[in-house]
Amino acid sequence: MAVDFHNVSSTIGFIILITSLGLCVNFSLTVFALFKKRWKFLKITESVEEGGLKHPHLLFGNLRELPPTEELRTMDFIHRNRSCENITRMWFGPFECVIIMISPEYVRLALANADTKETSFHHYLQSWLGDGLLFSGGAKWKRHRRLLTAGFHFEILRPYTDLFVESTRVFLDKLDQTKGEYIDVFNFVSLLALDSLLKCSCSYESNCQINEDNSYIKSVYTLIELFSDRLRFIPYYIDFVFRHSPMGRKYNSHCKIVHDHADAAIRERRAQLQRMEKGGSVDRKGKYVDFLDLLLKATDEDGHGLTDLEIRQEVDNFMFAGHDTTTSAISWCLYDLGRHPDYQQQCRQEIDDLLKDRGTDHLNWDDLKKTAIYNIVHKGKSSYTPTCT
Repeated sequence: MAVDFHNVSSTIGFIILITSLGLCVNFSLTVFALFKKRWKFLKITESVEEGGLKHPHLLFGNLRELPPTEELRTMDFIHRNRSCENITRMWFGPFECVIIMISPEYVRLALANADTKETSFHHYLQSWLGDGLLFSGGAKWKRHRRLLTAGFHFEILRPYTDLFVESTRVFLDKLDQTKGEYIDVFNFVSLLALDSLLKCSCSYESNCQINEDNSYIKSVYTLIELFSDRLRFIPYYIDFVFRHSPMGRKYNSHCKIVHDHADAAIRERRAQLQRMEKGGSVDRKGKYVDFLDLLLKATDEDGHGLTDLEIRQEVDNFMFAGHDTTTSAISWCLYDLGRHPDYQQQCRQEIDDLLKDRGTDHLNWDDLKKTAIYNIVHKGKSSYTPTCT
């Protein structure tokens, strides 16, 4: 059979031409979108304060001014912001900018904006967190928020008190083992928060405060670290470059580990609930309703619930946002109490008075209403130190 090589080569050449044109168009649109974003940020930040930062470099922005480690970057970030009165900014390369609002008046205006949910860093977390409550908007956010209303009710925390106490005892035992050495309390508190969240959200006993080799825990920490590292290397802002880089492949592999854990938990719990509906017995340690139960049982006015993918995204959002903010809030509270021994002693005395004559050191839900001094200290902390770092 004769082959017309001229036609074959013409076809191959045409395919290469079309592919090249497609790549060029895609590249041009990407570059246009990036410069459009830069122009938008430049207009917004024309009159904002420098916040102790140098004028941003055209290519690197303020990246070269950032300290080398996450802990030092956090402290530097906070100290710089305290030098401003209203609003400041930080450029991550030529196209990404973070606008930081200090004045309550600016925060009020931002919250009144319908587009507040949009963030330039969202797509960097898309493959991990998807479109859960943290980043979704519009009709999808409203539907999911309505379905999860029960999960945000304050009273739902009541049965979790024993779990919080259990996790905190492990935390205190670990602190006792340091024998008075100087430690980075943030790492200890981070594991405490993650341990508590996993128990309350999925009834999952990770023992992560004792055994840090848990694959899920290690992957969550790795993903947070890789996200932070990505922001410091400008070429990785381009998804195609990052996806095919060693860091991108590592990021995707850990995403798969986290997703596989969540998918397995969802399938197992759904099967349990189905057996319960049919009158079967279920061997389950926890006797309380956790976050995963609420997600699986939630239905809208048409009787439609969340898909397994939507449930997984909400669990991942809950773990990411809840773990980080809880860790920061507790760590800063401990820091402030350490700097003010007099208030620390007042809080200690208040707890001692509550536990007097009980014969146990176990606090319960109703005790929280009686800790007036601690509540004042904690609320005061929230007014000038961040819960997001």
